[in-house]
Amino acid sequence: MFDVGYDEMLLVLLLALLLLGPKNLPLVSRTLGKLLGEIRRMGWEFTSALQDEVEELERQEKAEHKEKGSKEKPSDNPSSNEDTQNGEKKEFPSHEVADAAPPVRITSDKPDFSNTGKTK
Repeated sequence: MFDVGYDEMLLVLLLALLLLGPKNLPLVSRTLGKLLGEIRRMGWEFTSALQDEVEELERQEKAEHKEKGSKEKPSDNPSSNEDTQNGEKKEFPSHEVADAAPPVRITSDKPDFSNTGKTK
């Protein structure tokens, strides 16, 4: 995201040490870390909520499409597993099976250690 090298990072840390002092630097850095973690969590929640809404709209569109398709072609029933001409079982196309499976969603790439039971 930022193009910061080791030299720039060392300069920032030295300035922070001089401005904040050795007593306040751990407190400020801990507070800043918690703030950044909270911002990251809020970003993940926002992304997850948007993804949920998109998935819900896609499900509604598929349901409407299937309803329109079943009204136009009543003989073409995708839930039927029998071939009406010769009585043999037919196999479902792979896209129908894929649509039936719930989507897998990864909400975070890091584990949540907020409820580890640690006491201060």
